[in-house]
Amino acid sequence: MQVLGLPTLSAPAYSSGQFQFVINGQSGATYVVLASTNLADWKPVATNSSAGATRNVSLAAPQGRSFYRAQLVQ
Repeated sequence: MQVLGLPTLSAPAYSSGQFQFVINGQSGATYVVLASTNLADWKPVATNSSAGATRNVSLAAPQGRSFYRAQLVQ
């Protein structure tokens, strides 16, 4: 069950130097994608909005291990 406005990330993939995933969230909402290498320090790397609840995101593949999350922009 998804709480209204809280996004989930799914379908991670790597192709041609791009890291890709899908944000499943609220229709018409804007989300900022945050990245971290240590799960303590987070930096915004993209802002994504869509009329639909599902949106595809592609980012330049990082060097080393990275973690991603999406946060609702209010």
